[in-house]
Amino acid sequence: SDVDDNTDGIRLQSGSLLINESLIVDDWSFIADGRNTVIGDVTISSGGKLTHSNNSSAELYRVNLTISGSLNLQSGGAINVDSLG
Repeated sequence: SDVDDNTDGIRLQSGSLLINESLIVDDWSFIADGRNTVIGDVTISSGGKLTHSNNSSAELYRVNLTISGSLNLQSGGAINVDSLG
C-alpha cells in the first residue's frame, strides 16, 4: 500500500496514449490534463480514479478525454475532480 500523500499514476498532458487492448486503472490515478486521446478501452476499477491536476489560482487543467474504445467504470472506481478547481 502507498503511505505518502502523493498522487501516484499516469499523467497525460495534451497527448495520445495507444493501448494494445485495455488500460485498467486500479489503485492508482489516471490524470488527464487538457485534450487527450486514448486509443483502446479504459476500465476504472475499485480504487482507481480518473481526474485532472489541481487548478490552484486559474483553470489550467480539465479532463477533455476521447476514448476510441469503451469506458467501463466499475464499483469502487471514480471519475472525480472535486475541489480541484
